[in-house]
Amino acid sequence: PPRLPPPLPSPPAPQPDEVRRRSEEAGLTAMRCGERIPPESILTTNDGARSVTVFARAFYKGPTDEGLHAWGYRVEFTNRGEGSVQLLTRHWVIVDADGKAEEVKGPGAKGQMPTLQPGEKWEYESGTRIATDRGSMHGWFTMEDLHGGGGDSGGGGGLFPVRVGRLALSPDGNTADVPCIPPTDVSVGKLPATSVHSTERVIVGAVSLAA
Repeated sequence: PPRLPPPLPSPPAPQPDEVRRRSEEAGLTAMRCGERIPPESILTTNDGARSVTVFARAFYKGPTDEGLHAWGYRVEFTNRGEGSVQLLTRHWVIVDADGKAEEVKGPGAKGQMPTLQPGEKWEYESGTRIATDRGSMHGWFTMEDLHGGGGDSGGGGGLFPVRVGRLALSPDGNTADVPCIPPTDVSVGKLPATSVHSTERVIVGAVSLAA
């Protein structure tokens, strides 16, 4: 019998920087630039049989001894899809009132890589600090469909990005008009202080430390 050709390799997994670039270029309207936004967001990412809702809310914690402003934030994930999914990486873009952006990337969230069964929820709390008393944040998480495939995003087998809608960092908890950063203005000509890359269930994260 004729020999069948070997199966084609899976396209490479979408990496956080590529996900951010594609999402921001395609979704500037969804970023709600030029309008007042609340300190919370809720957004559902649908990708074939996969569906994950992310609810995020930020709360002001006050000024720091270093002259910065501190916020906490809570993020809740709900798996609305048909199969189990696992959170693998995170990627945040945090923008202050002067338009200065900081990117934070890493494996998992709060030291965990939880698996969510259909209908299951998981949440975590973390924090950030910026130089001004208001700002905004948005981001993405890389998830893996543990049943493999079944999505429309393409690449990386069962890997797919889940988006966090832009929310305000507002000291009084009200809506705020805070600047957006055009995709080409973020980290142009610079290396970010954090990095993460995933391939074949191997995830590498790195953080640069000031001397």
